[in-house]
Amino acid sequence: MNPWALIGHDRAVRSFRGSRGAGRLAHAYLITGISGVGRRTFAARMAQDLRCQEPAPPCLTCLSCTAIDPDGPFWRAAIRRDHPDELPDPTPRRERGDAGYVLTSYFDLAVLRKSDGHRDIPIRGVRELTAESHLKPAHGPMRGAIIDAADEMNDYAANALLKTLEQPASHSVIILLAPRLDRILPTIASRCRHIPLTPVPMDLISAHLARDLGAEPDVAAALATASRGRAGWAIRMARDPGRWQAFAERQAKAEEFESATPSDRFLAVNELLGRGRPLEQAEQASEWLEHIRTVNAVRLRAALRNRTLDSERQATMVLSAVVARMLRAREAQSDILRNVTPRLVFEDLALRPTDGARAT
Repeated sequence: MNPWALIGHDRAVRSFRGSRGAGRLAHAYLITGISGVGRRTFAARMAQDLRCQEPAPPCLTCLSCTAIDPDGPFWRAAIRRDHPDELPDPTPRRERGDAGYVLTSYFDLAVLRKSDGHRDIPIRGVRELTAESHLKPAHGPMRGAIIDAADEMNDYAANALLKTLEQPASHSVIILLAPRLDRILPTIASRCRHIPLTPVPMDLISAHLARDLGAEPDVAAALATASRGRAGWAIRMARDPGRWQAFAERQAKAEEFESATPSDRFLAVNELLGRGRPLEQAEQASEWLEHIRTVNAVRLRAALRNRTLDSERQATMVLSAVVARMLRAREAQSDILRNVTPRLVFEDLALRPTDGARAT
């Protein structure tokens, strides 16, 4: 493990610590990477490194570090990451009402995210966060501010943040979290130092699960393979066996879905999405699309391994079909993000296996 006790991301840790040690600390950082790769844990470690006053920060044992530990109660209340002990959203203050955001502050660190059941982060949340960032720190040299899922800010909130980034406070560091760089306004991204987090090697994940979490070797290997380099995702699954079992069952159903006829897939849509509200169905649809992508990624690797000169034509046809199906799944995900009704998206995905092809 690196000095931050993280699985992987050694290069990103060295880059941040090197720039900080050289006195080139930025006033804003943008951390990107796929869901579950460790963006939030990395942000917590950054905050600990910035605020720890021990000779070799972060020590991970002083009050400044333990107050914002990623496995502590503050982080479980501030961040949404499907933790087994995750706390429900607090009741909003009377003057705020159901404002659509949650701002959690402790020990000179403020974390902003949207409320459960809301689509975006409103301007009021960003204004409250930036107002705190300009206050003098009370417990150390630096104050920190984290915006979880910064790509979910609405246009008004993004413009309000831009004004703060143009005139930052000298004693504060703002950390934005997003899945991809292109999901953030270019004017905001250009004012942040970008830290991309890449997938962690599977052998590192498997070794950590077996050594530090006590997972059986075969379970650790299965989790590492299913994680596709998302160490945080694998750790959550290892800590919650029931969730891992549910994932495995849905993965098996996804394989059946992909192997079924278009008409059978169409009939299965009702079972997949249930009767929840549109927002709940959108979350279910995104999860199911992730399963479909995983199934086809396994098929793609198998097709590449089995490709030989004797079966060149057949192998090429299989590869083309799998890639086309993965592109359809990505198209469906884009439709979900554009607020197309999830049921319509999945019915189309069932009847149109690849772009331009329809069942007859």
